[in-house]
Parts: sequence; C-alpha cells; structure tokens
Amino acid sequence: MPQSGSHFLSSESGSLAPILAIMLIPMCAALGLSVDYNAAIATKGSMQNALDAATLSITTLPTSTSLADRQVKLQESFAANSGQGTAKLDGFVAAADGAASINASVSFAMPTNFMQIARVDTVQIGVASAVRKRPTLVQTTFKVQKVSGPLEQDGVALRHEIHRDGCQPVDEDHLCLQQLW
Repeated sequence: MPQSGSHFLSSESGSLAPILAIMLIPMCAALGLSVDYNAAIATKGSMQNALDAATLSITTLPTSTSLADRQVKLQESFAANSGQGTAKLDGFVAAADGAASINASVSFAMPTNFMQIARVDTVQIGVASAVRKRPTLVQTTFKVQKVSGPLEQDGVALRHEIHRDGCQPVDEDHLCLQQLW
C-alpha cells in the first residue's frame, strides 16, 4: 500500500484531478470573498443614498426644532429610505441669516455569508453626509384689479403690514410680499 501512495504522488499522468482538488479551496474562497465584497459595496451605496435623503429631509424643519427632535426625524427618514444601522446627527448649525449646516453619519456591521468560513462574521460599513442650505428670498408683486367686501380691509391691512417690514409696492394698486424660505 505505501508503494501505491508513492507511485501516485510521483506519477505524471492524470495529475489534473489532484491539482483541481487542491485549487478548488482557494477558488471557492475567492468567489465567496467577491460575493461578500459586492454585497458590502451595494449596502454602502444604499446607505449613502438613504443618509443623503434623510439629511436633506431635516433641512425643511423649522430652525427652532431641537437637536433631539432632529435626531429622531433623521433616523425615521433614514429607516424609511431602507437605511441599515443607526443614523447619527453629528452637527447642526443655524446661522443668523437662515443658512443651515448639517452633518450626519451612520455605521453598520454588515453580516457576511462566505467570509464566516475565515471567522469574519461582520464587515463594518460607514458613510457620512453633509448639507449646507442657504435661504432663498422670494419677492412677489401682485396687481389687484378688483377687491370687494371684507377682502379690501385685509388687503389694506396686509399692505400696511408689509410697508412696516420695508417692502414698498410699485403703486397703490400693487401689493408687495416677501417671505424667507
């Protein structure tokens, strides 16, 4: 029997099968690594999109909203956009001119499938998002053709109120409205 084993190892004919058997293990490991890597890249892309959408969504909240409420809204929007993990509001600054700067991040331990063979159970994925929103001043002028009944009083009151804020109508038949968005 030992003679047949040494003959098998020294034989040069039909040696493809043992080489294939030996190479099958690293080929399967490389295939498994690439599957887990592609899953991690896809997860990172979807997390980035979800965090960007969530960060943009909290820019519409009033500037008086507390940081805790912004954190809750950020996480709700992140989860609604299929985000995995917990979104964290890293910073929110509202300037006096109405501009807002928001920084957010998220980290997620993605479970692996094939890399568990090498005792790698999770892969850490992290993304970050930053938004700077500037206010837009919208000014509109309306020409009032006909006003009847109590609307005339509201129109005059509105005209006087707007005059106090500094917006001047073109003439008496125009109203001037300004709003900070």
